[in-house]
Amino acid sequence: MAKWSLLWPLTFGVASARSSEPTAFCSDDIAYLQTKASQAICDPDVLNSGRCVGDGACFGCVPASDGQKIPTDDINGFPTGFLLCENNPAVLDAPTCTISRESPFAYSFQNPKNYLQCTGSSACYNWRVKDFAALCCDGNSACRTDEGAQVTNEANFALTSGNPNCPPDVCCRGIRACSFLTNISGVSSAACSSSNACEQVTMFLSRDLFCSRRDACKRGIFRFSAAGTGPSKHCVQCLGSACKGSQMSFTAGNVELQCPGRNTCITPNISLSRSSCIHIKCDVLSCFDMSVVDDDSSGSRCFCSGAGCTNLVGPLTCETPLTVSPCGQDICKEDRSPRAFCDRGLRDPPDCSACASGGGVVGDPHITTLDGRRYTMLQQGNFLLWSFSGLDAEVPWVNGQMKRIPLDFRIYTHYSGRASFTKGILLVDRSGAAPRQALEVTSLDCAWKTKSTGSWRRSETEFLKLEAAGATFGAFNVTAGKAWHERQQRQDLGRIERSEVQLLMRQKGWTRIAQLRVTCKPGHHIAAKLKMSSTAQNRFVKGELAPSGHSTLVAGLKGGRLAFVAKDTEFAADSWRDLGGSQETATYLASTGAEGWEFLSRCEGPEETAALAVCQKHWALAKAGDSSKFVGSRNEVEQKANFLADCAFDVCAGGETAAQLAADLLNFE
Repeated sequence: MAKWSLLWPLTFGVASARSSEPTAFCSDDIAYLQTKASQAICDPDVLNSGRCVGDGACFGCVPASDGQKIPTDDINGFPTGFLLCENNPAVLDAPTCTISRESPFAYSFQNPKNYLQCTGSSACYNWRVKDFAALCCDGNSACRTDEGAQVTNEANFALTSGNPNCPPDVCCRGIRACSFLTNISGVSSAACSSSNACEQVTMFLSRDLFCSRRDACKRGIFRFSAAGTGPSKHCVQCLGSACKGSQMSFTAGNVELQCPGRNTCITPNISLSRSSCIHIKCDVLSCFDMSVVDDDSSGSRCFCSGAGCTNLVGPLTCETPLTVSPCGQDICKEDRSPRAFCDRGLRDPPDCSACASGGGVVGDPHITTLDGRRYTMLQQGNFLLWSFSGLDAEVPWVNGQMKRIPLDFRIYTHYSGRASFTKGILLVDRSGAAPRQALEVTSLDCAWKTKSTGSWRRSETEFLKLEAAGATFGAFNVTAGKAWHERQQRQDLGRIERSEVQLLMRQKGWTRIAQLRVTCKPGHHIAAKLKMSSTAQNRFVKGELAPSGHSTLVAGLKGGRLAFVAKDTEFAADSWRDLGGSQETATYLASTGAEGWEFLSRCEGPEETAALAVCQKHWALAKAGDSSKFVGSRNEVEQKANFLADCAFDVCAGGETAAQLAADLLNFE
């Protein structure tokens, strides 16, 4: 019987990915026997579901051949947009998601836009997978590899630039996560933010590295290369003794290495090649025995600032810089936090929800689900756009106890009129039985109305508390947007009303479930987009925006091009009043009419060319208007093509307003 070289952490209670150290260890042989005794078989249906959840779930999987695609039953990818390997047992931690030691093969994702989430102790231990978008390891020894599992020289985790919404980043946030013999390739930026996370890892990066806890990157091998053509920028930050004994090599790059505080950057080896430039910032008690070498004698340059520069050794002399940024501007921010992590800043690395673009409805309507699938709706009436249930809120109760309240939030839309644009949106709390608190907005005046005590009133902003049995368990927080429609007014493009609604629950304080952004032009129609705060909660979502459940989705033609269309009969809803909306809005929606669909034959030739010109203009305005938030900056070609195709189609039916409303949503984050 083979031995596990990992000493499995034996914890009492649920293991915490952010705790300081495991409480105790048991021997290798005992741990291995306990693991084998508690393992579950690798059920293909469980793996295909994208949810390997529980003590020992998806244990000892055997890929049929090198690069076997998963899920095996859906070429579009996992139902929720990611593979979740979650392990939170009460007493003994058995690995979740492992590959048999006898198998030399790896899995690869069907959809490279999907990502991998490894949550809980020993999740994704000895796991091998490639062609996926991002990696989040949130548990002690999550994503770790031991010596006995090294059957090939290939990477355990090989990421790819497949997701247009974020680069292939890696978060290692559990003690010893991503550590020892783990090999991770195709990484953009990485964060190692727990003790011994990334210890002895081998990692290939193109952007930044953040090592923030004791021994986080100890004896790790980090190889930096350019993301594209020309010199690249790399920001590396080592806090405490995080980078002790590490090896870092930089190829054709401009580097800023930050070693702030006591005992930082101890004995690392820095290798430069192809005329790289590095600026090392050393405090007085840092950079001891740091060696800097020009590997290929290409004239690489080294600069060092700070009192600790005298501690450097090695053949390459590091000069005192004459400027603040001797290797180039904007490598790291002035506040000493690295420049980028999912292009959002690395001081407090986000979870993998940064890889989710959100879903929405614009124009005809064009639906984009939470996992990025796109289709056009062919029906009119009321529909369930989004619902959230299956998770409990927690509120303080008697004697210091917590009361759990099952959530049931719903968002409905109404499509009608020519081209069936969106005319109304209704948010309802049904966490009891019947609809209770509610919000609604229509294209009549684009004003939000609130129902909290049985009557409706108009409100520009609102913090609508959701209550049950005398306890506040959630809220709908409405804020009015200003920046975009004010810019558009200055450009004489007409008044656009913009608003945001945060859907909140009580769970150890206020927690945001999702954010809804609405753009509306009075007398015309509405566009909206919703983003989940964590894609791990996508499994609680139903409706048109859900990653799964679209049984009527079929291929068809739209404007002469192949597209997916649906009637969404499974999401058709009752009358507006029965759903919880107001009689006034129900009357207005009935007056907008149902004129049927004629889109298959319209918008061709010169008419389409003119519409495309209008859409090109609004695309440029959106990008220039707020480039710091512009989602398309990471995959502009794909997003622009999708925007122009749908926008031109809508402009033919709804005029330039359709382009205005759609462009406003591009800056949603």
